[in-house]
Amino acid sequence: MRAPALTFAHARRLRRDMSLPEVLLWDCLRAGRLEALRFRRQHAAGPYVLDFYCPEAKLAVEVDGAHHDLAGQMEHDKRRDRWLSEQGIRTLRIPATDILNEKSLEGVLIMIAHAASSSTAKPPPPPPSAVPLPRKRGRINGGDGLDLGSSPAKRGRGTAEGGGGGEACCRGGGAVDLGGGRADGAADSNDDREQTP
Repeated sequence: MRAPALTFAHARRLRRDMSLPEVLLWDCLRAGRLEALRFRRQHAAGPYVLDFYCPEAKLAVEVDGAHHDLAGQMEHDKRRDRWLSEQGIRTLRIPATDILNEKSLEGVLIMIAHAASSSTAKPPPPPPSAVPLPRKRGRINGGDGLDLGSSPAKRGRGTAEGGGGGEACCRGGGAVDLGGGRADGAADSNDDREQTP
């Protein structure tokens, strides 16, 4: 949904002039800090500017100060929430006092995460019969017939033959080759062999 140019300009102004509760909440929401959910601040949506918006969850989070308790403002909020609902956006209204109170801020964050996750829930996994079976690790086609399922000693690692089955450990900080070559940089006699995942 596209917003008019005036709404974008108003949103830009509001980003510069955020209230203290908005700044505190933004610090908790920004950069995916709340369960990796991405939020936008002062997001233009049609004729309105949303305090915070999570596009993935289609969730607007509004910080309501004391003026939202006035009759005229309550009517405006109802119209706004109705319009947002028609656009498929859910609105979560949070009193500014709850954000300013350190003890209740944690509960606010849990409530936001729950509201967002309930709408972004992933579908259940497919039944086992629909999941393809993993490919078995077995003998390599071509090459010297190394068996990746056997022990390192059987594959020739650590012996005079060299070899290496494509696995290495990087504890010592040395060079590591996971592509089937040797860890010491020497050419592998089986460079043309097919790799397995």
